[in-house]
Amino acid sequence: MIEIPMVNGTVGGMEILERLENALVKMGGRPHWGQVHFLSGSQDAIRKLYPRYDDWVRVIQELNSAGTFDNEFTKRCGFSR
Repeated sequence: MIEIPMVNGTVGGMEILERLENALVKMGGRPHWGQVHFLSGSQDAIRKLYPRYDDWVRVIQELNSAGTFDNEFTKRCGFSR
């Protein structure tokens, strides 16, 4: 695990994090879902990073069948109801 702390409002901070994420993904790294990351609705890309992604989606769909827990993150990553 690599932590990359930054002072809030760091100029270019998000760009730095995105470049680091892209470089680390190329080496087999995976972003932490609970932290800042740049994953989007590309199911194929997410599936490659998380081998049990389809299992997880089945569980989240079951537990969130009414969409109660949908939010901007779940929409961006493509697993909202």
